[in-house]
Amino acid sequence: MDDSTYDRLCVELFDRLDELLAEADAVGDYENNGDICDITLESGAKLIVNRQPPVKEIWLAAPSGGYHFRHADGQWRDTRDGAEFFARLAECMAA
Repeated sequence: MDDSTYDRLCVELFDRLDELLAEADAVGDYENNGDICDITLESGAKLIVNRQPPVKEIWLAAPSGGYHFRHADGQWRDTRDGAEFFARLAECMAA
C-alpha cells in the first residue's frame, strides 16, 4: 500500500471513529486529532487509537491489551485473529 492510500484510509477510519464516539453512551470524553484518538470511558478506562505509518497499521491500546490492524479486503483487520477494527473497539469499550 502506498502512503497516499494509507493516509486516505486512515482519514476515513478516524472520521468514522469520531462519528461513533460522539454517539456512544459509554464514552466520557475523547480527543481525536486524526493521528491519535485518546478515549476515556465513563468507567474511567482509557483507550488509544493511533496511526503507525512505518508499518501501515492502526494500533489500539486498551486495558485488555494492544491490537494491530492492517487494511485488507476493504476493512481494518486485527493482525492476530482477523477481527474487524470497530468490532474489536466495541469489545474493548464494553469490557
